[in-house]
Parts: sequence; C-alpha cells; structure tokens
Amino acid sequence: MAKVTLKNIVKRYGQLEILKDICIEIADGEFVALVGPSGCGKSTLLRTIAGLESIQSGDVKIGEQIVNNIEPKHRDIAMVFQSYALYPQMTVAENMGFALKLKKVDKRIIQSKVEQVAQMLDLSAILARYPRQLSGGQRQRVAMGRAIVRDPQVFLFDEPLSNLDAKLRGRMRLELKQLHQTLKTTTLYVTHDQIEAMTLADKVVVLRDGKVEQIGTPLHIYDTPANVFVAGFIGSPSMNFLKGKISSQHPHDFITIQGSQISLGNFNKNIKILLDRDLILGIRPEDIALVTLPQQHGITVTIQVTEQMGAETHVLTFLPLPHQSQTKHNVEELFIISKNRDIGQTGEQLHLSINAEKLHFFDALTEQRINTQQ
Repeated sequence: MAKVTLKNIVKRYGQLEILKDICIEIADGEFVALVGPSGCGKSTLLRTIAGLESIQSGDVKIGEQIVNNIEPKHRDIAMVFQSYALYPQMTVAENMGFALKLKKVDKRIIQSKVEQVAQMLDLSAILARYPRQLSGGQRQRVAMGRAIVRDPQVFLFDEPLSNLDAKLRGRMRLELKQLHQTLKTTTLYVTHDQIEAMTLADKVVVLRDGKVEQIGTPLHIYDTPANVFVAGFIGSPSMNFLKGKISSQHPHDFITIQGSQISLGNFNKNIKILLDRDLILGIRPEDIALVTLPQQHGITVTIQVTEQMGAETHVLTFLPLPHQSQTKHNVEELFIISKNRDIGQTGEQLHLSINAEKLHFFDALTEQRINTQQ
C-alpha cells in the first residue's frame, strides 16, 4: 500500500488543456472517488497515474517515488476498466493468474493466490469456466480478482460498474466496499455516478472541465458544497436553485427574480452578509416538508408532476407568482421529496414548510458558496 500525490498535473492534447493544475493527496489505504460529468478529465487523470498518459508538467508520486518517467508495469498498480478485458481463450483461473505467470511466479504460488482471491470474491465454483460462460457481474468480479491477485500498492478503477444493470450495480457497490475494508489498499475510483461516489468513498474529488472543484468527505461535500456546480451535481434529485435577493427592509424574506417570496423563518446565521446582493438560494428537496395547513413561514405551491417511488414521492411544483399569470417563461420550479404517498393531483395546491437551517446561499455572479457561519 502507498499514498498517492498529484502535484500541479497538466495534460494537453495539442492546444487543448485536459487537466489544469491538478493537486490531490490520497492517503495510504484511502478510498477516493473521482467524480464529474463526461469529459471532465477524470479517466484521463486515472490513466495519468497508471502511466498510460504522459503529462506536460507536474509530478505523480506513488509512495515516496516520483513515477513520471517509470513505465506502467513498474508502478506497482492494478487497473480495472469499464470493459472487463478478459482473455476469451483462458479460464477464470488462468485470467486471474496471468499477470503472475508473466512475472514467472511459481505455479503453486499462483494457484494458491488465485484460490484465495476466488474464495474472497465467491468465484471458486467457476474457476474452470471461460468468460463467455459468465454473467456480467461474474466477469467484473474476475477482472477485480485479476487485479487483487497482483497485490499492488494502488488499485485504479475506471467506471467498473457502468455496464451492469441497476440491481447488480448496487450489489457490486457493497462488494467493493467490503473488499476495500478487507484489503485496505489505496484505491482511486472513477465514476460519473454521484451515488457510487457518495456510498463508496472515504473522500470525493469533484472535477469539472479538467479542474478540481472540491475535495472532501461525502457528507462534507453534500452539506457544504463549494459552489453551484457541486451543489447541483452531488445529490439525487438535484438541489433546487432560485435567483433573488434579501432586502435590508425585509431581512426575513428571500424574494426571487420573478417576485416569489421564500420566508427564511428561523434562519439565525449571519444574515447581514447576504443583504442587498444578487444571490442564488439552494434548497435540497428533502429539506422541504409538507404541512396540512398554511403556516406563517411556509409557502403554498401548485403540483405539476408527481412520481411515486414506493418509499417516497417526488413532486415537481410551481412557486406562486404575485400579480401576474404564470407562463412557461417565468415559472419557478421547486422539486420536493415526501414520505407521504397521498400527495394530490396535477393542478392542486400543497402547503410547504422549508427548513431554514438547511438553506444554502451562493453569489449569483461567481456561483461560489457564501459562508454564513461567520
């Protein structure tokens, strides 16, 4: 096992800069998820660590050694790709032990390691099968087993679960989590799925356009997103965003640009820093509660769409607009999550209460988070 340090990493393809001054430290034994939309550079960054991509500047350090000029096979890492990349002519056992065979490791040692890892991954019964005889989940476990057998310093996973169906993906997430708890090997995991990042990782790195937007624990990033992008990307369903202002004449109300009013109620943080400036108000769907009757600090909205999810109901609503009719150009949407199954029909009204202590404020110009704890 080893720590991984990325210092001022820059990667270009011609004039196009893919990675822009990336600085990340991964502790020994830590599970770190690299998350972001397609094209943000997360897979390129992983391939840079593996040595499959060269860099224009910066240092990649594994343990205490800078590995910029060291070939991939000598970096003591193991990589699992989105495609399983299994040899079709080899059995499961032969696929898992192939890297050790290339290193001319004794056959008895290879067999012992393969059997040990196969038992760990519940593959013992299929060691004699070929990849074509396996399900998608089994193939992915074989790919992971091939990496584990090598006993590397660092595991690199590049969207390994994206080819699996939703149920199997959930099961494989649990197996990966248990596997890391057992092996305690430093792991970097690339995904565009923020649920995978939140559930698997000790630390999450959010990337956009080749830059690091935020680094932190899953809960820290969820509770205190650094900017509007992170706030909207992390969390499903996404955070609600409303543009508007808090006037010094009415410091307990947020007035949206369309004139809707959101009461800040019992918001008791430093509100002075928010007054008379262009803001973006962020509200997570789960921080909005349904109430039976209108409340002093609540709002009344109109149902647009409901989605029954079984344990909860997702509701898209429209905020009320004073002194004007709603059109498709001026409606302001508010998405809520409720445990109540009997919500109502499209066009009916709901009475809501917003948890003021859970509100997020961002500067409308920079889209950066405003610290109201000061």
